[in-house]
Amino acid sequence: MKSNIYKIILGILFPIAFASLFFVIGGTEHGTTCWIGFASIILSYVMLIAVPLFIPNSQSSYLFGTTSGTVTGIFFFVQFVIGLIFVICDFDKWKIALIIEIILFVIMIYFMLQLFQTDEITAKKEIKHSQEVYSVKNLSLKAKMIFDSTTDVEIKKYVKSVCNELNSCPTSSNFQVMAIDESIGFSLDALSQSVTSGDINSVKASASSVIALIRKRKLLSK
Repeated sequence: MKSNIYKIILGILFPIAFASLFFVIGGTEHGTTCWIGFASIILSYVMLIAVPLFIPNSQSSYLFGTTSGTVTGIFFFVQFVIGLIFVICDFDKWKIALIIEIILFVIMIYFMLQLFQTDEITAKKEIKHSQEVYSVKNLSLKAKMIFDSTTDVEIKKYVKSVCNELNSCPTSSNFQVMAIDESIGFSLDALSQSVTSGDINSVKASASSVIALIRKRKLLSK
């Protein structure tokens, strides 16, 4: 709670200090160019604080080697320098100042949209990868449970070969691989029933069936 209060205080410290200096030193009578410079500095600072809240500086938020915080930080620095020039000079051609500010904000918005898109795409890839890893780990765990369910050395040998194949299985996936994962799960159920029955020929056949599916999965994963 206290840390949040400190962050809020630090967040509003700059605009309060800047606005105070602006009005104390320059008063309230200013030209249009000066007001454009003042507004652009405050607005760019608001973006500096707000944008990283929506796009965290995580690995998924990288674009051209930069993060949302880096982009908004550079934008704020550029806007602060240009805005300060407008505030100090306060020249009559305010339309030029307005055009410059519009161009800068359009560039900023473009980069923010790119960061949003990059963040969304990368997040989807991370979710897909976690699902792929979970699928392979789940199948490996199922095979290990079958291995631990018997004490027969010969049966364990066949089940162990299934475990080894699954442990060397890549996690990458696609629609075809997902269908095979389901088939592998059903085949492991059949293998479990064979192990429970103790029929070595049935275990051998079931293990061979599972291994054939796993090897097919490996080919499709490449």
